[in-house]
Amino acid sequence: RRVHGTLSECLFFFARPAMPGEMLIFNVPEMEGLAVDLMGRGGYRRGSISWGTFPDGTPNVMIENGEAIRYQDVLFLSSFHDVGSWIAQLAVIYALPRFLARSCTVLLPFFPTGTMERVDHEG
Repeated sequence: RRVHGTLSECLFFFARPAMPGEMLIFNVPEMEGLAVDLMGRGGYRRGSISWGTFPDGTPNVMIENGEAIRYQDVLFLSSFHDVGSWIAQLAVIYALPRFLARSCTVLLPFFPTGTMERVDHEG
C-alpha cells in the first residue's frame, strides 16, 4: 500500500506507538520543523536533547530527563546531512535502548552516498 503526502503525514501514518498512548519525539536541530509539525497532529510529546561540544570539538550530547524514556515508544528524527554530526547522533541512537525504551524508531531522511566513480581492477 502506497501512502502519498508530506513526510509528516507519512510519519503520522507509520510511526505510531506499539501501545496506546503518546510517542516520545527526540530530534536533531535540523529536524525541528518536522517535530513541531508532528506535535501539532497529537499523539506525540517532546523529549529534549542538548547538542553541545567540548572545547576540543568532540560532541557533548545530553538526553534531558532520560528516565522519562523508560517503557515509552520513541521516535528519533535524525539527519546525516553533515558528516561531523554522525557521531553525536549515533551516540543518541545507541543510548535510547539503554534507557529501556519500549520501541525506538529512527527516521533518517537523508544519508549521503559516495558519488565518486569507482574503478575495479581484477587481478
